[in-house]
Amino acid sequence: MRKNIIFFIIIITVIILHSATIVEARYDPRLEWQVLESPHFSVYFSMTQNNEQNNKDFNYSNEQLAQVVADIAEETYQQVNAQLGSPDKHHHLQKIAIIMEDFSDYALGFASSFPHRVIRISLTAPTAKSFDMKFISWLKMVITHEYTHIAHFEMTAGSTTTLRALFGQILSPNALQPMWSIEGLTVYNETKFTTGGRGIDSRYDMYLRMATLENQFNTLDQISGYYLTSWPGGSAPYIYGQSLIHFIAQKYGEDKVIALSEIFCEYPYLGFS
Repeated sequence: MRKNIIFFIIIITVIILHSATIVEARYDPRLEWQVLESPHFSVYFSMTQNNEQNNKDFNYSNEQLAQVVADIAEETYQQVNAQLGSPDKHHHLQKIAIIMEDFSDYALGFASSFPHRVIRISLTAPTAKSFDMKFISWLKMVITHEYTHIAHFEMTAGSTTTLRALFGQILSPNALQPMWSIEGLTVYNETKFTTGGRGIDSRYDMYLRMATLENQFNTLDQISGYYLTSWPGGSAPYIYGQSLIHFIAQKYGEDKVIALSEIFCEYPYLGFS
């Protein structure tokens, strides 16, 4: 137990020191924000932002779109929590924030579990150039991906549950997993809980086949981060990760995929190998 505590104190100290930087104002202070509440989410939107979405998911005003987002988020909350064993067992003073923003030319999503649980969704319409995977509902897919991150980082077990109660959200054992595992699970869920996602994207299969044929298959250490300077660059954890997670689920059962994270949560100091 003492070894566990020392390990996490070191990790937490490093994170705090690394995070102690000057942060620019992210949002235009002239924007007038409104919030729509659901049981587990607070959806923030501005009536003055542009909603550029042009498929069936987005043929709404921003206020109507916020309700669609909330409904999808609540559905996804139940699905992912059931899969991961109801990880949301910790007491939170705040709901999960979903911020609808229009500051990107690309259809993007982003999730953060510290200092607060936040999901950001771009209001830019997905296009063949920006996000050309298979999907029927872009909102369902991106919310599934990002909420899986939130729920995955929420998981604790054994001594880490006690340490979470002491240190709060900064302690997320699964955030220490290699990126191929973190992104692999979220991409896997894109397909599990939607009718599309990168898990059934034929291009991802093509990338892996060509890497094998050309003897350029990346190693585990190369796909454990976003740092590759050669192809496939920062996409490596997504491409290889979803394939590895899918393989484990198909060969050994999805419960073994979840067991990997459960065991890692309890013994993160043993590493992931």
